[in-house]
Amino acid sequence: FAFFASSIIMTAYKEKTGMLADAYKLHTPEDNINHYATWANTYEKDLEDYGYVAPQRVVSAFREHFSQLEGKILDAGCGTGLVNDFLKQQPAFKHIDGMDISQEMLDEARKRSSYDRLFTADLTNTIDVVDAHYDAIISVGTFTHGHVGPSGLRELLRCTK
Repeated sequence: FAFFASSIIMTAYKEKTGMLADAYKLHTPEDNINHYATWANTYEKDLEDYGYVAPQRVVSAFREHFSQLEGKILDAGCGTGLVNDFLKQQPAFKHIDGMDISQEMLDEARKRSSYDRLFTADLTNTIDVVDAHYDAIISVGTFTHGHVGPSGLRELLRCTK
């Protein structure tokens, strides 16, 4: 079993504004669906301007521990696919699926053409994945305030070998 997760890692002491600040005010899965539907087309630019480095840092740690992993990886809460850009730099990581609650974010990720499969799912419910399907799961910015709480971990554990 392998699982790496991170909440948002940003430039130190920079105040959250705009859509990012609003992301911390979400409470329900429906809030998240609506928020990210609105934010999807400017999400990456906004986070770049803010100094978002979580995908690079989490993938770097993941590669240190699982550089020889050749199985299936799930990018849980993949958003627009930023994490997969860094995962694909590791030749062994060939089979990566992406899952997100927001169809609009997945539409942005689909433009990268780098995931084997993209699907919508709400981690507060059972997701459409068979037991023990994935060898590893990576998640960046999903298990944070107003998004998915600890209960979502049970569902990801079920999906992991």
